[in-house]
Amino acid sequence: MALKNFTIKSPTLIRPFGVSNLPANHLNNNDKNKKSLSDESESLFDSWNSPQYDSSRVTSVRVYEGRLITPNGRTSSDKRCYLKEFLPIGLPFGKNELYIIRKLTNKWNNIQMNQDEDSIKLKRRSSVYNDTTPPFPRLIGSMYSDETIESMEFRQKWRRRFPGVKPPESDNLWLFFEWDEHTFRTMRSFAPLPQVIEGLDYFNKINRINKRWLFMKKVLRKCLESVDFLHTSGYCHNAISIQSLWMSTTIQQQINNIKIQITDLGACRKLSDDMLYARAEMIEDYYQLAFVFLEFVISSFCDDNMGARKARDIFDTNRKQVTIFTKVDELDLTQISQREFQRIYEVICTSDFQKLRQFVGSIVEWRDAYEILERDDGAAWKLLFRMLARGSLYESDRVTPIRITGRRLIKDSINLFSDTFK
Repeated sequence: MALKNFTIKSPTLIRPFGVSNLPANHLNNNDKNKKSLSDESESLFDSWNSPQYDSSRVTSVRVYEGRLITPNGRTSSDKRCYLKEFLPIGLPFGKNELYIIRKLTNKWNNIQMNQDEDSIKLKRRSSVYNDTTPPFPRLIGSMYSDETIESMEFRQKWRRRFPGVKPPESDNLWLFFEWDEHTFRTMRSFAPLPQVIEGLDYFNKINRINKRWLFMKKVLRKCLESVDFLHTSGYCHNAISIQSLWMSTTIQQQINNIKIQITDLGACRKLSDDMLYARAEMIEDYYQLAFVFLEFVISSFCDDNMGARKARDIFDTNRKQVTIFTKVDELDLTQISQREFQRIYEVICTSDFQKLRQFVGSIVEWRDAYEILERDDGAAWKLLFRMLARGSLYESDRVTPIRITGRRLIKDSINLFSDTFK
């Protein structure tokens, strides 16, 4: 959309959500040895957490809730949106996110109108292509803020309304996104939310666990489908986290309406033209998604923080050998995060899958979650094993490599959880 259609006339139309931080060592795009952003950050744009000072991290983007107004100055309740303001240090990620969103939107529209040559094949491959909403946020428009935002009148209004929050500056890139049922409803938000207990389920713990697991299995499959859409569109995410996967609902009774949006696309990159490298890039996304699944499952079946404390005690035991993590947010002490699970697997368990399985089973407070993962002859563990293998699995002849692809993982999720997806 044209720049003239977007301007921030008054701070009364927006509300800051907070700031987002990015590891300083990832700001140099010329660093060829840098790891995936997921290795250092739980979320590229962790906009819903309160900012805490950390000298190793810098503010890269600020997120706001806003209202769009018509040319006559009227506001409309159905024009709610959220805005991302990319500060100069995060501008490369903002430009990249804008580019990726536009490319994905074109791809999605072509598939919906059957103008893509593979439309029919893709719609048969995954249910995500048959949904009415895309598996990524809808972009309304973009702009670079002009000198209006630095006027004395605007800044005085800003300071009165948001004391302590630095006013925006000109020449910052702003992206405007549609506010829908997914917005900021992250997978991490699911675990602590109370659910409606139906009838006699109040007295039957097994029934409550079964219904919760049924819902979660559907979420896991939808995550795989959304990531697969990104890959079939020619891109890898490079920063998948439990915060960058948004759910259309967290209500278990609405299991048939569950959809997943994949967000925070600023670190996305085009898949390599070399198929070998492209496969490695896609496998890395699934590798990170496996740790998202672990956090999602463990946190959803554990009500207290004793299990997390015991796991962190093991970290302390190994602290002389390696630093497992730098800091844990006090608000998240009840959960072992995706990043911490990755450190457990790679350092404590030395990337040995059986050791990871034993580690989870050794935490008594995680018993319910462990038993869920062990169901159906360890069906969930088998899926996680494929995702963590990074392409190093072999067929029964121990010679032929197994090709780990999105299509195969989606098929495996259907087969392994056949009671859910028939």
